[in-house]
Amino acid sequence: MKDTAVRKAAVFLMALGPDVAGQVMAKLPEDMVEDLTHTIAGMGHVNYAEKKTVLSDFIAISSQISGIAFGGEETAKQILEAGFGSRLAT
Repeated sequence: MKDTAVRKAAVFLMALGPDVAGQVMAKLPEDMVEDLTHTIAGMGHVNYAEKKTVLSDFIAISSQISGIAFGGEETAKQILEAGFGSRLAT
């Protein structure tokens, strides 16, 4: 990943918070996790404007992808599975 993309991904993960970011990173390739971890560790403070830009970019991109759903039964099931395992999500 290019440095700019890694930084944006790191800011996005930081915005998600440690619990959700950890779940996301658990699904990424090891080399990407290393890059992101190194970037996050060296970042220090992220100002509001940068965080807002990164999140706005995510919303703009995700709204252009067909099939993206921000709600519904499938999304609720995925959230429950991530938080509580598949037993409670059925």
